Amino acid sequence: MLGHDGFNYIQVNNAGFGHSERYTFAWNAQYLNHSFWFNTSHTNNYSSVENYDQSADEVPIDEIVMYEGELMSKADLKLINDNFARPLKASFGWSTQWRDSLTTTVTGSYSQGYNTAQATDSYSQTDEIESACPECESKDVLVPTYRKYHVKSRILVSLGINWQPATVLMHV
Repeated sequence: MLGHDGFNYIQVNNAGFGHSERYTFAWNAQYLNHSFWFNTSHTNNYSSVENYDQSADEVPIDEIVMYEGELMSKADLKLINDNFARPLKASFGWSTQWRDSLTTTVTGSYSQGYNTAQATDSYSQTDEIESACPECESKDVLVPTYRKYHVKSRILVSLGINWQPATVLMHV
């Protein structure tokens, strides 16, 4: 909050908590010249707060954005984008050595979708920021606008071939 001396004061405490749970399963097997593997993980993140709630009045004006119709600090927006937890991930593979010089590999992975914040390249006008410029006649301020963006689930598959031709040395 803006003090009478012109300095911005914020109170920080360690009253919140959070934790993450990750469950993982992995399997692999070898049969003759074939190897197979599969792994999956499921992640849950928990926090003691429902949202990112630092008051916009306690943040410098150049650090404020509009996200889904709510004012928030860029630091809180960064917390949304830095949450890399994915509810479900899985990958598999099969590798075969056909000859000493030829190996093939097939791999695949699945990542479940997630939400992130994305800049819209537009600005929103707001009059909700009283402490930004108390001496200004107009209280309307333009702030960058962000929106919730859903990154879709995705499947990636790749095929690899490794061939090492025989090297012939010739003496002259």
